[in-house]
Amino acid sequence: MPTRRLTDSLLDSLKPDQLRTQYFDTDTRGLSARAEYSGEVTFRVAKMIHGKRYKKVLGRYGTKTNKDTNELTLKAARDKCNAYIVAWQQGKDPEGGKRLLGIAACGVPQR
Repeated sequence: MPTRRLTDSLLDSLKPDQLRTQYFDTDTRGLSARAEYSGEVTFRVAKMIHGKRYKKVLGRYGTKTNKDTNELTLKAARDKCNAYIVAWQQGKDPEGGKRLLGIAACGVPQR
């Protein structure tokens, strides 16, 4: 899986292929863009914290953020990715503000 600096021109140039291709961003650790069979590009975040893997689909790539759809600009995807990672590291659920099981506020796994 290629690692590249994600840019708008790169994301616009991605074409559907026989295989899904996932590009990992060199600027924002944990962020990737996946080119789907349909030609759609989706942003994803993945991070290992204390041996547990967290991952989430952030939304589709679009040129401007529209609150009615799930489209994100590259900048919005980077911001959302960072917010998810910070929340996971604090043991919180980014979507609901709940505490995740197995991770204390100090970041040490619980028994």
